[in-house]
Amino acid sequence: MIKFTKLHQSAFMIESEKGIKAIFDIGYLEDEDYISSLSPDICFISHKHKDHFDPSKMVGINIVVAPIDVVEQMKTEPNIRKFNIRANETFSFGDIVVTAKPMNHGAVTAYSINFGYYIEVSNRCKFFFMGDSKFPSKLPEQATHLIIPVGGRKVFDPVEARDYIISNGFSGTIIPVHTDASALDNALSNFRDLIGNGVENLILDAKETYEF
Repeated sequence: MIKFTKLHQSAFMIESEKGIKAIFDIGYLEDEDYISSLSPDICFISHKHKDHFDPSKMVGINIVVAPIDVVEQMKTEPNIRKFNIRANETFSFGDIVVTAKPMNHGAVTAYSINFGYYIEVSNRCKFFFMGDSKFPSKLPEQATHLIIPVGGRKVFDPVEARDYIISNGFSGTIIPVHTDASALDNALSNFRDLIGNGVENLILDAKETYEF
């Protein structure tokens, strides 16, 4: 069984069939005590913006995989093993295999290297986490689960997210994220209405776990 736990903004944790726990994008909205209680084995960060990366919340995390500008900010964290991942590189940890995919965040005040992650879990589920996407990027054909921002402003809004899904003919499970900080009002409910019936739209509350 594979477990998916939704956190805040774009953060989530995946637990593989072998019990490996990989957590993604721990930002300032998280509770460090709760993150520690999850006992993640490894953390992946998509980019350095504070709603996706806050070192003070990463209590108990021993391994971080991230773009170079995130790694540079963590030089003062001697107890964390840090790995710089580059575009289209793959990092394997147990039965979780993660490949970095460049994402287009558009014009933002604080430039950062911005990745999404293609995540293969236990040779069964294949998640595509789009990070902060404002402009369309290539959707891996093998993806079975799409973790897509829908909050608007500097990421996809509900209409843009819907159009991306339709244009790619995606028919797997959709997990909308990026609906907390700086999101448009009612972004999540608007996206749910736009995507309509007949699509597996997995909307989870913070700290809620779903099993595949």
